Amino acid sequence: MNQKVAQTKAQIIEQDLATNHFDPTLSKYRVQQLTTRLSVVALFERYIEARTPHVYKSTLIKYRGLLTHLKKYFRAKPAHAIGQTETVGFREWLLNTEELEPVTVRDKLYLISACWDWAILEKMCSENPWLPVVNSFKVPPKQKAKAFSREEIKAIVQGFRTDPEYSFYGDFVEFFLSIGCRTGEAVALQWKHVSDDCGTIWFGESVTVDGDRKAEKRYRARSLPLPDRVKALLLARRPAKVNPESPVFPSRRGKTIGTRNFAKRAWKSVLERLDIDYRRPYTTRRTSATISVYEYGENPAVVARRLGHDPRTLFRNYLDDGEGYITPPPDLLAD
Repeated sequence: MNQKVAQTKAQIIEQDLATNHFDPTLSKYRVQQLTTRLSVVALFERYIEARTPHVYKSTLIKYRGLLTHLKKYFRAKPAHAIGQTETVGFREWLLNTEELEPVTVRDKLYLISACWDWAILEKMCSENPWLPVVNSFKVPPKQKAKAFSREEIKAIVQGFRTDPEYSFYGDFVEFFLSIGCRTGEAVALQWKHVSDDCGTIWFGESVTVDGDRKAEKRYRARSLPLPDRVKALLLARRPAKVNPESPVFPSRRGKTIGTRNFAKRAWKSVLERLDIDYRRPYTTRRTSATISVYEYGENPAVVARRLGHDPRTLFRNYLDDGEGYITPPPDLLAD
């Protein structure tokens, strides 16, 4: 074990010398006593305990999923014995043995690297051996889901309105399909977020798949004017006596709609009945972006603001291949 630690330290010192990051005091290369006593699993459990009061349930689920993998792979291995061989080995094990998607592996590597960063701040260790494998890991490009066509959007709205089991969600579906908001934003919408004439709404909160209400991404709130049809939809739903805290689109039981349950049951069922290829409800945001920019000729900066993004994110995530619209090449063989 001592030989393994020495080899790891030698590798770190050699790398620091080559990159002019060598610490002549050698304090960077001394293993703290607490880390010596902690296994990889125990260290990550300490991290979960420290982060629990500050994160959402969905994040805790990710932590626990990673903890399961750490227990399975590292068992009782000490945290101080982790070096490049171990970090690369764990990455390859996640990819090849556990057969996880590269994007999932990347997220898990980020999480465990964050644990080591925290441990450094808590003076449990002196360096983060996960940084090289995190920085070098690239997720291969993946073709984006095809946007829904306007005909498909209309069919989906009509499909919900006429479905014997899921017609209750008709207004909810028409609303988020019409304006391209996140389903979590539509779920979080309360009557206090709607203007008196129902012509404007405010998005500043979202509900996660696990039911947590949180501030909008990057804390970017936005007000959105609504088309007349959507305004009429909200006016028809608005109770005579409005409770400002009540959801605009409650579940059947008057609670918050569970977006995960909605997607797995209602959304999937209606698309199957309509013989429309399944795509997540989130795909409707790409649909809104592409139709707005390419069919209606709207300014991408305006569309990005409406969707709650900056223009770079709009092009990267929603428009075509992520690089923006590409015109076809000239026909060099034409007469």
